[in-house]
Amino acid sequence: MNLKTKEKSVILNLSYSNTADARSCTKKFYYKDILRLEPRLTTSALNIGSTIHECFEMYFNKSPAQEVIQHIEDIYKGGLAAATESEGDRMLIDKYTCLGIWTNYPFSEMEFEEVVPEKRFRVKLDGLRGVYLKGIVDGLVKRHGKWWIREVKTTSMDKRSFQSKASVSYQAAGYMYGVLKETHTPICGVVYDMIKRPLLRRGAHETAEDFGKRILADYSRAEKKEMYYDRYYSYRTEKEIAEFEKDMVIFAKELRARIRKNNWFRNTDACFTFNSECPYKKICWEESPDPSLVEALYERRKA
Repeated sequence: MNLKTKEKSVILNLSYSNTADARSCTKKFYYKDILRLEPRLTTSALNIGSTIHECFEMYFNKSPAQEVIQHIEDIYKGGLAAATESEGDRMLIDKYTCLGIWTNYPFSEMEFEEVVPEKRFRVKLDGLRGVYLKGIVDGLVKRHGKWWIREVKTTSMDKRSFQSKASVSYQAAGYMYGVLKETHTPICGVVYDMIKRPLLRRGAHETAEDFGKRILADYSRAEKKEMYYDRYYSYRTEKEIAEFEKDMVIFAKELRARIRKNNWFRNTDACFTFNSECPYKKICWEESPDPSLVEALYERRKA
């Protein structure tokens, strides 16, 4: 795979994900959003989060409960068929984690006056030509006559830490900005449905199957419900949304300058985040990475 920058477009599409990448490490942004390299293997957290998001999309579109469970089984069945032994162990544990999350979810709290499933937006960032903010929210819900953005988050954090982070979340402000401009619907804030990932440790002689079943059983324990599931309402004022827009304009100008000059630097503090290695670490220290290594690790996304 040839690691050369394609002709630069005058259009800049920003999202929570790629702006977070650029703020943490500009070199990661370069690999991911300029060269559009996508890791062939994704992290466990991403797999579980993506699967649960798909399940809720099916739920709000009135899919039968058994159909959703079968969807989880099918996702991991396909992956397991082509996986190595270590990858297979991870996927098997992920499958049981997703089944545990879903089959024990407190659906009695999911009653809303109206529900709009997954919502996409792409809006012009005021103050700059050719700069857009895009995103996908898990859905919109109406509660007591007011509209909220609804987000499902799988996390390893405890409730207090999660709520503290959510209260100032850059993502929440961006989602409110985007949905407000796209729909012109007043939004109160973001309602987060937090799902805690299991903190159980796999035993030294425990198979992936047995460990996965232990996770599944742990989610069903009544005394664990409050630990595993929580809901948090996060508000944003008009002033906070306006400040978000100002910050984004400044950020976009800086990013455009980097793109013009092809000027990217590494932040080695971001090589490991939440005990996971950056997916681009294996190539970012080489001035000219081995093309066969790049080909093995990544595929190029379409523009």
